[in-house]
Amino acid sequence: MGSYITFERLATEMLLASGHHLVAKDFRMDRFEADVITKNDDVLLVVEVKY
Repeated sequence: MGSYITFERLATEMLLASGHHLVAKDFRMDRFEADVITKNDDVLLVVEVKY
């Protein structure tokens, strides 16, 4: 099984391939954390990768 970074990268690549634009990676604010934040048209997608 791949590493956490590999799953995070795969999730990012899939979103970008489907037309999303990368807003942030490894975003942290206080106790909140998101691995990937993307935007597609008027949709902001916040992703926490788990495996």
